[in-house]
Amino acid sequence: MGTWRIILCASYRQGRFTPKSGALDGWETLVSTVLVVESVRALSAAHREILNETVLSGRTVNEAAEVLGIPVETVKSRVYLALRALRVALEERGVTA
Repeated sequence: MGTWRIILCASYRQGRFTPKSGALDGWETLVSTVLVVESVRALSAAHREILNETVLSGRTVNEAAEVLGIPVETVKSRVYLALRALRVALEERGVTA
């Protein structure tokens, strides 16, 4: 499950995505969402915060830096490390890219 799947799940929850008939089975969506939520919960608070500000809120790196009051380079680093940690957490749950 790649980053696109996380965005898809977030978009689905926020009502921006409506699956076409047969595109995503209801159970597949539920299981995917649960796996993503569990994996995100396994991340550090800083990693959850940075993914919330960038991926889920749709802010740019510059906007997230301003909101969080941290340097842009720190945001870039945290996003990279958070996505890497999320990939590991998902793999630990049996999800592969």
